[in-house]
Amino acid sequence: MFTRRIIFASSIIIGLMLFVSSHGSAFAQENEVKEQTSDSTQIQEVDKKVERKTIVKDPNRNSFGKNWYLGFKGGATFFLSPLKDNPFSWGASATLGKQLNTKIALRLDYLYGNLQSEGEFVKRNTDGSFYKNDLVANVDFMEIALLMNLSLNDFFYSSSPKHLRELYLFGGAAYTMFRSEITDKEGEFVTGAGYDVEGNETDMISTIAIPIGIGVTYRLDKKDIFNINAEFGYRFAQTDQLDARITETASNYTYSSLGLLVNLGQPTVSPQTITSDLVRDQVNEEIGKKVDKEINSTIDKEIKPLREELAKQSVAVVDNQNQLEILQEEMEARLNAIKEHVDNQDGLSAVGGLNISSVYFAFNSTYITPAMEREIATIAEVLKKNEKIKCEIVGNSSNVGSPEYNKQLSLKRANAVMALLTDEFGVEAERLTVINNGIEDPLAENIRKINRRVDMILK
Repeated sequence: MFTRRIIFASSIIIGLMLFVSSHGSAFAQENEVKEQTSDSTQIQEVDKKVERKTIVKDPNRNSFGKNWYLGFKGGATFFLSPLKDNPFSWGASATLGKQLNTKIALRLDYLYGNLQSEGEFVKRNTDGSFYKNDLVANVDFMEIALLMNLSLNDFFYSSSPKHLRELYLFGGAAYTMFRSEITDKEGEFVTGAGYDVEGNETDMISTIAIPIGIGVTYRLDKKDIFNINAEFGYRFAQTDQLDARITETASNYTYSSLGLLVNLGQPTVSPQTITSDLVRDQVNEEIGKKVDKEINSTIDKEIKPLREELAKQSVAVVDNQNQLEILQEEMEARLNAIKEHVDNQDGLSAVGGLNISSVYFAFNSTYITPAMEREIATIAEVLKKNEKIKCEIVGNSSNVGSPEYNKQLSLKRANAVMALLTDEFGVEAERLTVINNGIEDPLAENIRKINRRVDMILK
């Protein structure tokens, strides 16, 4: 009767663990999503996507080969025997487990240990007399258990704990083999299970046990590879032979352990991550994607006209450079003339100045290209070698647009050339004069790119 009650109670406990695992996550997710979306309709729409994603897991996130761990532990056993004195002994165990998700892990445990107790034993015989003796119970046992861990982090924390990896319940079934020896205080064999009447070892006794308990795991490193683990487990042994039948009740035992858990590789899921944080991260990820998409769309709309204008400017610059190559021969001829007139300062005064070079700008632009810089550098060299010569910088523009606008544009072009001569090439500002013609002095009526220029006239 007692054994059936234990099996029934264990079945209820395991069933409750499975129920809490399957329904607790959905309950926590629902509360967290409501909390996250109380102020925004947009987030409410995202939460529906997140809820679906939580149910349908990414198959690559926790494949069969990931999230395995090994454990090595040792500790103390406590023998719940009618012999009440000194019930403590030792045990050692190894664990191979796999974390299925942030809530549940399955593991296979191997436990080897010893159970001991001693004390005065009194039993009434059938004839009315009493048997009384000081006895010692010694049990060597080993068990192989299939267990399930159920994380309790969601029930105790509002966000993922910093150092605590997992607080959990565990339960399952175990196959246990043992030998029980009962001796008196002098070490004389009295009775046993797995022994013959003379005290010689025979086959081990096997039984089914139901382990249940609680455990806690702490992280030792940031990569979540090494963890320290402590557990307390109670074993319901389905036999009355642990104490070699000296009583009619089943004898049970506990195993308290401390040890090291080692994750085999970087975990992709961890019981440290509770449902509320998982949902929050997924909500933020979805919102981030949507915001990024909207920002990128807005940027594309705003940048597209700028890109088109930049392309037009680039074509104009290339066209201007081609024009400069065509005018190169003419400019070389001008430079030869410069040399002749510079040698004779009176010659410059006689002609009222000499236009030795011009630089040509792109449409609606004040940008000075590298080719234009070379032309301006030539003028700077002439001015630095002839300190008595001055230079007029004359700005011009084409007739595309209003005269007022082109007047401002041609002045900006002339000032840009003057700034380059003074700031980059070191020509004294008092030797330079800026004149602004606007559209009043075109070189050609129909060739507008020729009119977008700045002339440099030596005086």
